Amino acid sequence: ADMMENVYAAPDGTVWAGTLNGLNRITGTWGHRQVKRITVFNGLPSNEINRVATVGNELWVATSKGLVHFLPKEKNHYAPVPEIDVVLVNNRPINHSKRLSLGPNQNNLTIRFSAINYSMNGKIPYRYRFTGSPWTTTLTRSVNLPALPAGERRFEVQAQNEDGIWSESAVLRFEIHPHWYATWWARSAAAVALALGVFMFLKIRTKRLEKAHEMQLQMANLERSALQAQMNPHFIFNCLNSIQNFILQNEKESAISYLGSFAALVRSMLNASVSGSIALADEIKLLNNYLALEKLRFKDRFDFEVTVAEGVDVYEVKIPPLLIQPYVENAVLHGMSNREAEGKVAVHFEKKTTFMEITVEDNGPGMSKENVHKNPSPAHKSVGMSITKKRLELLAKNRQNSEVRIEPGSASGTVVHIRIELEESH
Repeated sequence: ADMMENVYAAPDGTVWAGTLNGLNRITGTWGHRQVKRITVFNGLPSNEINRVATVGNELWVATSKGLVHFLPKEKNHYAPVPEIDVVLVNNRPINHSKRLSLGPNQNNLTIRFSAINYSMNGKIPYRYRFTGSPWTTTLTRSVNLPALPAGERRFEVQAQNEDGIWSESAVLRFEIHPHWYATWWARSAAAVALALGVFMFLKIRTKRLEKAHEMQLQMANLERSALQAQMNPHFIFNCLNSIQNFILQNEKESAISYLGSFAALVRSMLNASVSGSIALADEIKLLNNYLALEKLRFKDRFDFEVTVAEGVDVYEVKIPPLLIQPYVENAVLHGMSNREAEGKVAVHFEKKTTFMEITVEDNGPGMSKENVHKNPSPAHKSVGMSITKKRLELLAKNRQNSEVRIEPGSASGTVVHIRIELEESH
């Protein structure tokens, strides 16, 4: 509250209260008082009021900076409407007599305005806003509007008179157009392109999944066929016949050993036929059982070895089942059938970065790439080798480094190189 320095009751009933912050005019009846403050803003020399008096119709006011007198008047309900004088766009003046249409980079505006009111001693309050926003009051006659976003705008400004009455609005309408990529048609095109992209991605992915599923079915069918081809009746008959001969010759230990190896081989092949991949240790066990049976059947005319390079974890590495045995069988039937003794079949596994290199080598008479699929039992072997070839072709589609290569041995015999790309560890 203001501390009153002087109170004066005029003959017309008006009460004048002088304070250190200006002169207050109090009118009306009890319960309906109206107070208007008069300050340097309205022309007083100072806001510090020392004495108030009337002489006739004039009011005399003694301030700390001098004496002033004036005729009190009724409240002024009119306030002059301001004019928008200048509009700067990016610091350059622009004709604003009509609605402005601005580009996306013409978004830094300065608006200058003014109003004429001689009673305000040049200190006119203004307020401005964009339609829908709250008013902002200022004593300056310009507004800076930097980095305005795109869109339509309605700027309005008002001036206040000496009695606190606000004028009507001076209005400036303008529109800042968006960048092309922010327009509705660009966004619609982007949405359509995105939808098409998602559709094509899903379509391609679905086709790939369908193709992968189809390949898995083909692999499963080929693996079942591989089991049937490898467990051919001729091989089974020879194994059972060998067991019978051991029994007839009263070689019980040989019969038991042969029967155990045969049972283990059958069990290994059955287990492998239902698995998408098996541990390298299981594949080695299967090959050892198979070669042991063939060695007995060939009456020790050849020796064999299955070796693994140093550093290969045979329990961790996984490979497709039933891929190596057809080439081992081919080495036995082609390489060992005409040898009387000192035959040799060697299988070697070596891991090289992302793939497994398997070498199947024999010291038989040798064969060319053209006749590698020929053997004494063509009906069986052509099926087994054909199935294995198809499986490798399917693997090569998913695993680029999967392949088979056949070449003559350094001295005699044949060397088969099988490369299988390993699955990534998860």
